[in-house]
Order: sequence, then structure tokens, then C-alpha cells
Amino acid sequence: MARAESRYRVLDADEAERRFALASRSGFPYLGPARQEIRLYEGGWHVRGDLLSNFAPENRPYHVIVDGDLTVEGTLDWATEDHPSVILVTGDLRARAVLLSGSPAAPELVVQGTLRADHGVLGYLSGPRGGRLRVAGRTETPVVLAIEDFTMTFAHPPAAAVLGDAGSYSGPPQLALRPFDEALHENLLRADGEPDPHETGSALAFGRPVLRAAGA
Repeated sequence: MARAESRYRVLDADEAERRFALASRSGFPYLGPARQEIRLYEGGWHVRGDLLSNFAPENRPYHVIVDGDLTVEGTLDWATEDHPSVILVTGDLRARAVLLSGSPAAPELVVQGTLRADHGVLGYLSGPRGGRLRVAGRTETPVVLAIEDFTMTFAHPPAAAVLGDAGSYSGPPQLALRPFDEALHENLLRADGEPDPHETGSALAFGRPVLRAAGA
């Protein structure tokens, strides 16, 4: 059942640009057909349960702006396939886990404040349209994973174990990256030594171990 949907209003592209400079904060030209709805949640948004539980499948938005803090009591799980999607949070974001995925169109999450994820952050897949996480504030979470070209930009080094390839990460800080085959829990690796994104995402959502024990 959708909750809190009555709190949003729909912006046109001109207002989204004038108030939030959405195009310059996203990595693709989101300005497209009128059906690419932009929803604005003013004064912050507190979500009970997982984020997706607040949207009916046929009423899922293209783009979301939260003007304030976004608190998700469950998991922020955002997956796209047929169209790009931007979520802009002008304040802080807090969630149990943040899971982003999609191809050829993938979601973009832009956090202007601090990102706090109790269990971890995962970005999986990318494409010519989207597949990015950008955090202007601090990132506080146990683990960050970028898999298969999903790109992440941090203004400050995350207070986390950061797994993946150097090409997936950009920004001012020099990150100490850990390879998947050495740091990821062995139950989350495929036979070829690469991470299983679905199993890893499920582990993060439910708070199961993602990193292997020290010395293992």
C-alpha cells in the first residue's frame, strides 16, 4: 500500500532547474518527454518500511526530489531498466541499506548531505543513461560496493570498507580499495571470483555478513 504519496507535488522541468539545478547534478540529460514526471517531497520525507513499498508498481515515479532529509526505515532499493531515474536528496539520507541497479538505464542517487546506511551501499550495473551515486557530504556505512561499472563519487572518503575497481570511484579523496575476491564473504562470490550482486544485495538488506572475517 502506498504511503505518503499525497505529500508530493509534481514539478515541471523549469521549476526543477530553477530551484534545484537538477540537470547539472545528474549525469544524463533527464529533460525529456512530459511523461518523465518529477515528484517533489517538501520538508523532508520519513518512509515507513522499504522505499519501494510506498509506490504501486504502475505508479512508480521517474524522478524524485526530497527537499530536506530522507529517512527510510527499511531499504532504499531502486532498480530501473527501461528509463533513467534521478533521486535528489538536498539534506541527509538514512536507510538500512542502499541498493541501486539497472541497465541500459540505471538510477542516479545524489545526496547533498550525509549518507548513513546501517548495513551498506551497493551499486550494480550501469549504462549510457545513469548508474551513479554522488555524495556531497559524508558517507557512514560498514561497506560500499560498486559492481560492473556502477560509478560513485564521494566528496569525502567514506567511513567504510570500499570494494571494487578504481575506475568505479572518483572524487577528491584517494580511496583505499579492497578487491572483491579478498574482502567479500566467500558465500557471496561466484565460481569465477566475481561478486554475486543479487546475493550481496539480499545480504545487505537483511543485515547478514558481507565481509569475510579478518584472517579468513
